[in-house]
Amino acid sequence: MVRISAHPVCGTNLALIGPIHARIASKRGTTDGACIIPPVMGRRATIVLVCSTLVACTSSKPPVLPTPQPTTPATPSPSATPSPSPSQSPSPSTFDPLDVVALTKVPAAEKGLPSLHPHLVTSGNYPAGLSVAPDGRIFFTELYGGHINVVDARGRTGMWFDVNAYFHIQWKQFFHGGLTAITVDPDFATNHYVFAVTQVPSAKTGFAEKSLILRFTERDGRGTAPKVLLTTPAEQFDNIYSVVFAPDGTMFIPSGHETALGVADVPGDLVGEILHITRDGEPAPRNPFEDKGPYTWAYGFKNVFDAAFDPDTGYLVGGDNNTVGHDEIDLIAPGRFYGYSKYEGVATAPGMTQPLLDFGAGTHWAPVGMLRYDFAKYPKLRGLFLVCFNHQPGVYAMRIDAGPPARLLSFTKIAPQCSIDLAASEDGTIYIADPSGIYELS
Repeated sequence: MVRISAHPVCGTNLALIGPIHARIASKRGTTDGACIIPPVMGRRATIVLVCSTLVACTSSKPPVLPTPQPTTPATPSPSATPSPSPSQSPSPSTFDPLDVVALTKVPAAEKGLPSLHPHLVTSGNYPAGLSVAPDGRIFFTELYGGHINVVDARGRTGMWFDVNAYFHIQWKQFFHGGLTAITVDPDFATNHYVFAVTQVPSAKTGFAEKSLILRFTERDGRGTAPKVLLTTPAEQFDNIYSVVFAPDGTMFIPSGHETALGVADVPGDLVGEILHITRDGEPAPRNPFEDKGPYTWAYGFKNVFDAAFDPDTGYLVGGDNNTVGHDEIDLIAPGRFYGYSKYEGVATAPGMTQPLLDFGAGTHWAPVGMLRYDFAKYPKLRGLFLVCFNHQPGVYAMRIDAGPPARLLSFTKIAPQCSIDLAASEDGTIYIADPSGIYELS
């Protein structure tokens, strides 16, 4: 089973925040469509559901991730120098874009899917990340508090590890930074690994300065000192909010973009990309850009909060949060370019893979958590991807035909609540995260 992790909220829904704590910031001359909520104080034919940040899938035989073959090499471009950085400036290759039917209007809902309702499991201090262990325990992160907490089989909640204390993190600016992601390893029963992502603030500005991808090993029911697998650039907006497992044990990490709109993205700079790494933090085998961008699997994204692995194709389904609307649902394949930072939404651009759905200008949906549902508990949801939206709270089911051409066939709301993250247990129970707590859907 493949699990995915969680991330903080994006969007500009001030009704969720309140006038005192809402902070809307202008980014490089454009209004960034994302805002953070301060913590509560005290494939084939495939259905996709949008919610929080967990991907779940089962397969008796894990598929081999595809390795595309480049067509025409592009002119070498200079890269940024994050840590770690490629050994040389990336020379991105050009890959044929996927054949996609790009929609600019939400398709019709599908009849017959279950209608689910939330029931509180535990309160939380802005639970940004959510994942369920094979033994049924629920792991979640506190965005600014920096605690990884666990809900046990009896419903008792306790702290598993204090990330902020360990890394001496103290947040003074509440934007897109914090303890954003948590993912329990699918092989947790044998390796006891838990992966998380935290941003670290700059001592000078108070905003996020770098993201750390962490691996913990559980001993005696608690997390031990983490290993830093990878460090990437971070800033006020658009950072890393999820870790997505593939069936082969490698991990996909969507990274936010730091470059101003209109500046060309460069594969290998570790921002605006889907990164692909091993459990030890090394570049995954068969990454399409090889030594010119060893960690990069796909590029040209503004802010993919989460994604879900599709075992039928070996691709990802992800939601990209853009600047002034044009949020997207994308079918993400290795080596492909998805438009940002030159284009957002559906655009006529050579070499660009179009989104499955462009929500339109001035309309913020803000897709966050996502998973593929492959469990027996809700048979009509099998093969679906679950997605949460921060600006349009709820769990939505999307049915996707992987084609070619790939297309989004239906878009169905199945639960009224979910604005941060989502996860599924091995028995198929669905859990969601909202700013004040964790809920079970039934």
